[in-house]
Amino acid sequence: MSPRAHLAWRSTAALVAQVRERFATPDELADGPDGRSTGYKQRHWAEVLRALHVGQKDVAAYVALAQQTGLSAKDCHAIARMLIAKRKPEEALSWVERGIEITANDPRGSSADYELQNLRRELLRKLGRDQEALASAWAEFREHPSKYTYDGLMKFAPKQDRASWHAKAMEAAAGADLYSLIGLFVETKETARLSGLVKRSTDE
Repeated sequence: MSPRAHLAWRSTAALVAQVRERFATPDELADGPDGRSTGYKQRHWAEVLRALHVGQKDVAAYVALAQQTGLSAKDCHAIARMLIAKRKPEEALSWVERGIEITANDPRGSSADYELQNLRRELLRKLGRDQEALASAWAEFREHPSKYTYDGLMKFAPKQDRASWHAKAMEAAAGADLYSLIGLFVETKETARLSGLVKRSTDE
């Protein structure tokens, strides 16, 4: 490690220590409508710590913090990304799948699910599990046909088979909503299908 890099590391470590001290200090002021503390400050410092740990690529520290404050799907995604940077795809995949499980059990859903699913397919391909990645992309397209899931499907379809996968996708998309179908047919230049769709649609 160069002197400059060592100095930067020490500065970041000192900052982490200061933020951790603030995170560990209970909120002193009541900021809730009932006069009780909502824990906003601690949540704020926890997010700052998360960002610092990601910057340091300190997986162990991030995991410990996430377990202390409540592991989320977003945490799993961040941990997986750090593990990928450390060239540990199998460990990264286990965290991605853990995050997907969290979103599946969350009735409110999570914006992290889309990113986790994409990252899972990337990792499957990296690990030589191409057929699993393709099957996952196909299942997602069939459930939510759109230009975005179509792009994902074509990304994992073998080049020599893309024409047949395209045909399968167009057939499978038949029952999708109008908005998604218009975007899909425009994206794929399926002008005949688009024309037929418009003719069959009412003004409403």
